[in-house]
Amino acid sequence: MLPAMKRKNARTHWLTAAFTATILAGCGPLNPDVQSANKYLNQLQPLLIENSHLTERVLHQAAGIYNKDGKSDALEARWSNEITPLAEHLHHQSQFIEPPPSWSPHHDELVAIWGSRARAYRTLSESLATANRKSWDAARTEASDAKVQEEIWFKQMNQDLGTLNMGVDPSP
Repeated sequence: MLPAMKRKNARTHWLTAAFTATILAGCGPLNPDVQSANKYLNQLQPLLIENSHLTERVLHQAAGIYNKDGKSDALEARWSNEITPLAEHLHHQSQFIEPPPSWSPHHDELVAIWGSRARAYRTLSESLATANRKSWDAARTEASDAKVQEEIWFKQMNQDLGTLNMGVDPSP
């Protein structure tokens, strides 16, 4: 290629890149709102995976209860040794995320929801150990409420992220 053509091609590529960057600044990855959401979601991703593991364990436990596949000692052991520590760890770790300011209110809600669930699971575990039916029923209600609040949180989060052509999978 002749030197003059190389300069023209370089200039054309540079102008195309500058034009593309200008357009994308309002609606793409260079958009500060998209960058802020990406930063938050990247921090949240490992916790979403852990949350998925927690959900799997709870569902497995519920299936065992429904199918009457286990003894109460094994049930108590799984709640106290697997499910409760995982829920508490998830809540604890969620407090270390530093969301961008625009995502702080969303994140604060999620931390509160996961905290409520962790407390409910701790109470469920203790209720199994003490055979306290009243405490068990109250904790089941609290856990169920936390589950509904979490579903609402993810729905709202995905509505907000949808404006940026983004989304979050609650169970990656």
